[in-house]
Amino acid sequence: GSSRLMKDDLSASILSWQKYEPESYDTLNPLQKKLISEADYAQFVEEYRNLKDVEINKFVYTVDGQPVTGYALFPKTDPATGKHPLVVAFRGGFNGHGPFHEWAKIDLPYIMRHFAFYAQNGYAVLTSQYRGADGNTNKDEFGGGDVRDVLGLFDVARDMKIVDLDDVSLSAFSRGTVMA
Repeated sequence: GSSRLMKDDLSASILSWQKYEPESYDTLNPLQKKLISEADYAQFVEEYRNLKDVEINKFVYTVDGQPVTGYALFPKTDPATGKHPLVVAFRGGFNGHGPFHEWAKIDLPYIMRHFAFYAQNGYAVLTSQYRGADGNTNKDEFGGGDVRDVLGLFDVARDMKIVDLDDVSLSAFSRGTVMA
């Protein structure tokens, strides 16, 4: 299906907006494959395909003139108030450091484990890869300039007519607590 958001609902800082599609297992890097079996990944793909009540989008927006990848999850039903409360989610992981640095990005298991249940319960969710991840060109600064990547999500949300900016919560995991 098509997105519930129309072009006029998207911030000028958004460079691209598309329905999220999971990567195939074959495209995962060796560390990702070590951390999740093909069978377990297939189960996440099946759960994703069975999400009938949630819309998941991947987008690229600009922060400090550089592209940053983000994700938006929305319930497919309209709230009684006309707007969904917003959860701004902060992912864990630190790009380029530690034994799991290649896993320090949002992917299908991360979406299904940490974000989908918010949207299934009526919340809009916006989250960022942070600079330096997923092909983004800036360097991850671990709580430095990358904090602006998350603050940029509020600019993205400001133009979304289905998001209630008077009802915002934060959700953070691991390194994300530093960012929050």
